[in-house]
Amino acid sequence: VPTIYPPGAQYLFQINALLGGGLVGIKSIFVVLEAGCVALCGWWLSTGDRAWSRARLRLAFVLYALNPLVFVETAWSGHLDVGAWSLLTAGLVLVERRRGWRASLGAGALIGASIAVKFLGLLALPLVLFGIFDDTDVPFEWRHRLLVVTVAPLVTLMAYVPFLGAGSDLFAGFGTYAEKWRGNDGAYRVVYRTSRYDLRQWGGRGRADASSDVLFRFDQYDDLFRRMGWTQE
Repeated sequence: VPTIYPPGAQYLFQINALLGGGLVGIKSIFVVLEAGCVALCGWWLSTGDRAWSRARLRLAFVLYALNPLVFVETAWSGHLDVGAWSLLTAGLVLVERRRGWRASLGAGALIGASIAVKFLGLLALPLVLFGIFDDTDVPFEWRHRLLVVTVAPLVTLMAYVPFLGAGSDLFAGFGTYAEKWRGNDGAYRVVYRTSRYDLRQWGGRGRADASSDVLFRFDQYDDLFRRMGWTQE
């Protein structure tokens, strides 16, 4: 299955490979990203016009920076999401605290890089465009908002350029993910079991074949599976 990870994630994996690879290496890269995000956002907030004096912003930043879940998911679990959320957070803080062309270009580039790691950042674009983060005395002009939401997708598209050779397979992994992936089943398992039961009932009347489920076969391991008491499928 072609990878589902966007190009920004591939670049992080490549950096890890160039540094020798390994689990500790990739976690270290994520920790550096997170630490850089916290330091950068703290600096921007402390130098903004009356920003640091606002109890609400100060509390929000401290709660995030000291959140145990951030430490666990980054340094322990090594989740790729940190690459997306750190860049996105920095971009949104820059939108909130700064005004002008340079700040808008920088915010757009950061949000675009975030989207290139994981598409969650796409949700920020309409929020920026309609001024959801406009919480300062200096208005965030429409031309600057448009600049942010224009630069961000351009940066994301530029990240894809080295991978265009994949052709039609570039997004094939998303189709497989949407069709096959299961996790944290919850109520889905009930629906799935019920649908399988219904198929069997229909199959008994010749209307469907419940044996047509897609199963994984590993013929090369037949003997091993039999010795372990497993079926082939």
